[in-house]
Amino acid sequence: ASDIPALSTLGLPSSVPDLIRATQGLILVTGPTGSGKSTSMAAAIDLLNETTSSHIITLEEPIEYIYKNKRSLVCQRLVSKRSDGDCESFAGGVVAAMREDPDIILVGEMRDYATVQAALAAAQTGHLVFGSMHTNGGMETIDRALSFYQGSDRDLARSVLSATLRCVISQRLIKRKDGSRVLAAEILKNTTSVRTHIAQGNTHLIQQEINTGSSVGQLSLNRSLRELVQQGVVDAEVALASSNDRLALERDLGL
Repeated sequence: ASDIPALSTLGLPSSVPDLIRATQGLILVTGPTGSGKSTSMAAAIDLLNETTSSHIITLEEPIEYIYKNKRSLVCQRLVSKRSDGDCESFAGGVVAAMREDPDIILVGEMRDYATVQAALAAAQTGHLVFGSMHTNGGMETIDRALSFYQGSDRDLARSVLSATLRCVISQRLIKRKDGSRVLAAEILKNTTSVRTHIAQGNTHLIQQEINTGSSVGQLSLNRSLRELVQQGVVDAEVALASSNDRLALERDLGL
């Protein structure tokens, strides 16, 4: 598809356009299969394509959207071991991309050690890296990224991740009352306290930061779900089934 939806039409939190305009670092977009991650990342890349003069390289499997160059130059690479592929792996694609002096690299899926390592290295060396993971929230995403490392390597990875991470945008699509789907999201911003938790290995404290940090831009999935119920968009039972903390959402909704 070449008609990429505008980021503002997807139902993401209003803070997202500012979050993606970072000049360097790592932005992770996460959620289960079928939650619209590819569309959100394409819309984010296209907004940067329109508003910045950047060299953007995307690594995708498959390529779902075709970008037209606007203010930026967008080079799309297909990751495939078949003869039609531009590179055989996401990790190899990131390493090759870094030789071409890009400003922004999109990594379609971060699912193994080599890809996570390459993405962190790119973010550490002054690039803006977008990556996608099949995780359900900010805390789980941090744990998953660090799970690829062992021993002293994990200490170093914590240090690099805490320094380079900009935010984790977690999303899922849930059924509206009218049968169509609406996006519910969680935003984890890498604030000073979150950075400290990651660096010190206290990732279990991150969910509390998300739940209580709305004044600094954090957004919990439960708050997103609660607002959809209160706006009459989603049935309470559907929201509860989509929550990572059903009991807390029941309390929030007064059930």
